[in-house]
Amino acid sequence: MSKIAAGAVTLVALLHLYFLVLEMFLWQTPFGMSTFGTSPEIAAASAVLAANQGLYNGFLAAGLLWALLSYGVVRGRSILTFFLVCVGVAGIYGGVTANLRILFVQAVPASIALALVWSSQK
Repeated sequence: MSKIAAGAVTLVALLHLYFLVLEMFLWQTPFGMSTFGTSPEIAAASAVLAANQGLYNGFLAAGLLWALLSYGVVRGRSILTFFLVCVGVAGIYGGVTANLRILFVQAVPASIALALVWSSQK
C-alpha cells in the first residue's frame, strides 16, 4: 500500500508543479487563457496574482516531495498529512469560490492520496 500511496502523493505533487507552470509562465498564452476562460485583458490584469498563486502551488509540491523523498510514506505521514490537507482545503475553497472543477482536480486527488497515506503500514 505504501507504493500506491507514494504514487498518489507524487501525482498530487506533479499536478501542483503543472499548476505552477500554468499560472506563472503560461497564464497569458492562448493555452493558459483557454484553460482558465480568460480574455487577454483579464489575463494581463491578473498575471501577477496568478504568478503568486502558482508560486504557492510550487511550495505545496515541494513540501509533498520533500516529505516523501526524505521520510517516506509512513515516517513522513504527519508532514504529508499537513500538505495534503492544505491542498484539499485550497481545492474546496477554489471549488466553492471560483470553479467547481477545482474541487475535482485538486481536492479529490489530495483526499485520495491522504486516505492512501493513512492506510499504509510499515
